Amino acid sequence: MGKSNAKKVKAFKTLALSEDVVAKITLDDWITRVDNVVERLHDERRRRNGILHAQFMFDFLAIGAPVVRTHIKDQDAAPLFDQEQLSSERCDDIMVEIGRLAFDFGLLIASLRSVEFDHTPQTPTEKDGN
Repeated sequence: MGKSNAKKVKAFKTLALSEDVVAKITLDDWITRVDNVVERLHDERRRRNGILHAQFMFDFLAIGAPVVRTHIKDQDAAPLFDQEQLSSERCDDIMVEIGRLAFDFGLLIASLRSVEFDHTPQTPTEKDGN
């Protein structure tokens, strides 16, 4: 079975903030950018999970009200109830948020691709300078 989305985000953060990368990235606010995008990736992952495990009420569409998404989750032995009206405007806002996140994540990936790593194996004499 593959990695969960949470583990993929964690692996990305580990790579992006590794000493090799941070030493070679020339952007002053690299760590802040990575932290911001990682936080937003986790927010989007939680939203996706909330949608995936939600129930949807279409009862009021006939009178022009939006679809309602409801989600009940056990949080520390107490139920946590989440509800959201999915109007056209809210759906548009969600798409804009996802688009901005994808763009910002793409910029980080492009920056990571510009980092050059030395993958040539070194013999013990090369490491010692002999």
